Amino acid sequence: MKCERCGHVRVKVPLTQKQGALFDFIVEYDGGSNRTPTYLQMSDEFGYSKTSVGDKLREIERKGWIYRVPGAQGIAVL
Repeated sequence: MKCERCGHVRVKVPLTQKQGALFDFIVEYDGGSNRTPTYLQMSDEFGYSKTSVGDKLREIERKGWIYRVPGAQGIAVL
């Protein structure tokens, strides 16, 4: 997969079961509307703290599955 911003080829690292469930929730929530769930919605859905949601999103981003827009709530699925 090629990054739209920089052109580098990205390799997706496999997600853990919990990370995969959170990623699937984000994809299903979006439904093509370019909207993403809030940290509160994700924490309510999975029973995680908002801090834990942030930690999991950071790992999902590090593994190449999403891009979090700095200074915004937006999450882009790659």
